[in-house]
Amino acid sequence: NLYKIPLTSTSVVRKVLKKRIDYFYIRRQWDLVPSPSIYLKLMSCFSGGYTHANILNSMRVWYRVTSKDEASAYPCVMVTEKLPQGEFLKCRVSDYTPKKQKYYAFMLYVRFEDVKPKYYNHYMQASKCINLKKPVIDNGRITKCDSCEMWLTDVDFEIIKQTYNFSYTIVELYKAKKGYLDVKVIKYILE
Repeated sequence: NLYKIPLTSTSVVRKVLKKRIDYFYIRRQWDLVPSPSIYLKLMSCFSGGYTHANILNSMRVWYRVTSKDEASAYPCVMVTEKLPQGEFLKCRVSDYTPKKQKYYAFMLYVRFEDVKPKYYNHYMQASKCINLKKPVIDNGRITKCDSCEMWLTDVDFEIIKQTYNFSYTIVELYKAKKGYLDVKVIKYILE
């Protein structure tokens, strides 16, 4: 039947996984579907992989360049890292501490002031910024700016803290409990 041909290799994996896990696991996943307002915030936080040239080398043509890259880090992350396991709920800004980052995934709305880079690789995406003032942009990435606001995950926020100098205010904060994926899912990924 033409309709049973999988469109992608991911759909093949999903079908096999669906057969191996029980109804209760699938039911729990449906309970995690976010409200429309939280979904929009999560989409604002979303950022793909970092693929950007160093500004010092971006206009040069290099020959005999070798490089190495992971085929995909997703399976490793899915097996070894704790991921959000519950609903993102609004919380106090004071809840954002290194100790709580072990137990919760955070979604932050941050206002940055006087942003300046520490290095020549720039991480902040101009397309993700709200109220961006006086930016200097390097191929879509912010080199520096007077101020901007953006939705971020705690992982992205920590990277930005390592790569830029700035002052900031956390305007809004949400958290969700973190945990490992279900054992059946982990076993299937390892297989």
